[in-house]
Amino acid sequence: MAVGHCIQALRLTLEHVRERKAFGSTLFDKQVIRQRLARSYAELEILRFNTLRSLSGYDGPVAPPEASISKLYWATWHRGLGELAIDVRGMDGVVAEGDPYELDEFQRTFLFSRSETIYGGSNEIQRNIIGERVLGLPPEPKGVTR
Repeated sequence: MAVGHCIQALRLTLEHVRERKAFGSTLFDKQVIRQRLARSYAELEILRFNTLRSLSGYDGPVAPPEASISKLYWATWHRGLGELAIDVRGMDGVVAEGDPYELDEFQRTFLFSRSETIYGGSNEIQRNIIGERVLGLPPEPKGVTR
């Protein structure tokens, strides 16, 4: 997923909050949602800068091992945004409209962002790559079950 798409997804969530004043029913809910929105924005900026940093040294057909950091960070950020989007929508966010039961943008973000931590290379695999190739840690023992 391109950073531009992430920016658009966050922008859509912010617009929904502004239009519907979807901050929950209590002052606590409002503060928590505001904090989560601000955190999501800050994390998106970190993602953007880290992606630019990792691409600045990119030379060749194979992505640098640091790309695993971006992939892990992106998948985790996007999953968090999906959870935030559903929380902002409230109970309506978990129910699809009548037949043909098409998902709206928030529901799609929530459901597909969960799979991104798997199909992009599971978060566990990305952590192993970061540990071994970026940090220089010894490889995880093969054939050992946890």
